[in-house]
Amino acid sequence: MVALVEKLTGFSDYREAARQRRSHETDTVAEARISAEITGLVRKLVERVDVRLDRIDVSLASGAVLPLPMVGRVAETKRTAGWWRAPKVAELVFSKLPDSEIAKQLGVAVGSVSRIRWTIRNEP
Repeated sequence: MVALVEKLTGFSDYREAARQRRSHETDTVAEARISAEITGLVRKLVERVDVRLDRIDVSLASGAVLPLPMVGRVAETKRTAGWWRAPKVAELVFSKLPDSEIAKQLGVAVGSVSRIRWTIRNEP
């Protein structure tokens, strides 16, 4: 959505332009304000997002609908249901490796590692 907002507003890199405007603030404060600014722009411009099998339809506040192809955005998973219950997965998830390395080996997002760990611990 941010890339869409950048194209609609004419900014080639909205986040970088916002960083330059907020260079006097600390990195943490600046990033929080930049994210809020971008979120505000998205809320003003994008009315609705419909995810379909072959495309994403972005309805803008102006009434325009932009169909974006799904190719390369969503991939079918090769995993079977309950794949996280495999002993090798549990061994990896509870290893001393950093979550980023575990995520890389499992092919999941870093945030998913703690969720998988919690699920394995709490499943009957």
